[in-house]
Amino acid sequence: MSKAANCGLGSGFKGNLSGGMIPNLPPFVRSYVDGTFVQGYYGREDVAIGGVTAHNQRFALVNYTYWHGDGQTSGLLGLAYPYLTSLDGPDQNQPPYDPVFTTMWRSGAIDPVFSIALSRHENQGNNSGGVPSSGKQEESYLALGGLPPVDVDETTWSKTPIHGMNAVPQWGFETDERGMYIVKPEAFVLQKGGSGSDAGVELVRNTTQIPILIDVGATLSYLPKSMPFPGCKPTHHPLTRMQTSSTNSTPRLILQPST
Repeated sequence: MSKAANCGLGSGFKGNLSGGMIPNLPPFVRSYVDGTFVQGYYGREDVAIGGVTAHNQRFALVNYTYWHGDGQTSGLLGLAYPYLTSLDGPDQNQPPYDPVFTTMWRSGAIDPVFSIALSRHENQGNNSGGVPSSGKQEESYLALGGLPPVDVDETTWSKTPIHGMNAVPQWGFETDERGMYIVKPEAFVLQKGGSGSDAGVELVRNTTQIPILIDVGATLSYLPKSMPFPGCKPTHHPLTRMQTSSTNSTPRLILQPST
């Protein structure tokens, strides 16, 4: 069994780098809050997603990692601001470069916007899961330069400012330049779970404004232990998944954006 199989990775990049490896750069190094990490080197190649191409794109090829894969994916597509690329490497002080999305819109290939619609149904690559009761397969979408082809409720929506890297003092950044999608919710609302008639009923509202990171690649968000939710008892059994069956009463935590 290969090392890639041990990590649960899908099929990786097997081509040649049309732009070659980039010499005289520190290695690519990234670690994540769940203990996983990646290391590798940089090269250049045309990167195409959904018919949109970022030409001669700089990206990292990973050759050493500790990872929990799903058997399909073999990499990550970063959608944050160019500033975040300066944190690559062991010293986290490299000159920033344009990631894939930025290269695409700066070249005029797309408008400078992307949007994401995530399905609530799992799809493990076969036809056995993710099919709602209507029989129609629900899919997740990444739309580059526009909106995904899904039905939306245009009467209920919110917007909120994106804050600079210094919005989280614990990170130690002094710059107000945007690097990630950091927002400060107006409130954290705990709702009743399940799918019964009282599902969604507000249980607790906490208006403590703390910065949080919106990241579709993250499996969880940490809130301060000191953050009070009156009437809620602590548990030593952390939730691993949100269920939506009628027999489930797990509360749902909802973010109320500030405007």
